[in-house]
Amino acid sequence: MSITRQAYDKLYKYHSEHCSWAVWADGSDEENIHDLPGLIANPDDAVLATLNPMVDVQINNGPSVRRNVVLVAQNRAGKGSKIPKPPWSNFHNSKLDGYARAAFNQSVYYGAFFTDLMSDVYGSNGDDAMEKLSPSHIEHLICELEIMGLRDPLLIALGQNAYGGLDRYKGEIGDGLGGDTLIVQITHFSMAAHPNPPATTGITVDKYRQIVNGQLKRNKCPSII
Repeated sequence: MSITRQAYDKLYKYHSEHCSWAVWADGSDEENIHDLPGLIANPDDAVLATLNPMVDVQINNGPSVRRNVVLVAQNRAGKGSKIPKPPWSNFHNSKLDGYARAAFNQSVYYGAFFTDLMSDVYGSNGDDAMEKLSPSHIEHLICELEIMGLRDPLLIALGQNAYGGLDRYKGEIGDGLGGDTLIVQITHFSMAAHPNPPATTGITVDKYRQIVNGQLKRNKCPSII
């Protein structure tokens, strides 16, 4: 089920300053990382058709089911600013965002909605940020996804904290989006620069893709390699 123009326009008007899509121009590192091909105020039908993809997920070793995909990170990076960000620019800013591009740009997850669990919380200390998680953040997330008419989506949480937050409110998420909503966890691309345990240098883009691919496969989700 691709996104409707009405839903896209509403997201663009009210939410595009803090969320985005798993859509990047081709490149490596920071090359073209700011480019979002075709994602403008009035995209053509061909661009809309690539957004909000559905993938096959196997549940409890049973038959596969089709689910819309949503990528959910924890909170906004940086310190915040009173100056509005360009539309859809979140996750399209830095070399680290290039790891997300490498993982998803040439995969069945291309075009997935990409948002933060706490879009009004800034900072790099994930544990401190999680102390600010509240039911209002879950309501906001549900609101975003309801605009697209999503039911029982596949929520891919980037990082342990994002997963923990979604899991903590899985009852409320089920009430809002459907009781068969799936929540799985993958490694956040920020760990590419700060692996745990610490290393002298971060992991490579290819290594990150392998890690994420293994995590998706273990959760019976389509691979990216």
